[in-house]
Amino acid sequence: MATPQPTGRFLNLGCVVHVSVGFAVLFTAFIACQNTSSKMMKDLGFSNIGFLSIALIYLSFAITSLFAAPINRALGTRWTLFLSALTYTIYIASFLLPVVKVQRMADGKDVSSWVFGDGFVKFVFLFGSCLTGAGAGPLWVS
Repeated sequence: MATPQPTGRFLNLGCVVHVSVGFAVLFTAFIACQNTSSKMMKDLGFSNIGFLSIALIYLSFAITSLFAAPINRALGTRWTLFLSALTYTIYIASFLLPVVKVQRMADGKDVSSWVFGDGFVKFVFLFGSCLTGAGAGPLWVS
């Protein structure tokens, strides 16, 4: 005898719980990064780039919110949620480069590569911030 498959509202409830837990984890990581970005980046020797990062997130959030509904209509809710979550993940990952650079410097390893140059590190961090803000508008609409 085959096991019964969930249908109707139980299937929908499972999907809602799955998406809710995923976004709870994502936003927990994002808020932790956002709250520590100013102090952390200053401590790592990147001056006030953490403050600029937060400003760019909310500036690009405000701009893309104007186009969020058409984006959601064009991509569909599922793809909008996925791509927007990806932008948050990129922002969280952008913290790795400055931390790796400082750790390599502390270990006495070579950081003369262009990947560890201050300009590239700042570009990656600020680009991740703009991208996150661009993903935030469609995310909240969907």
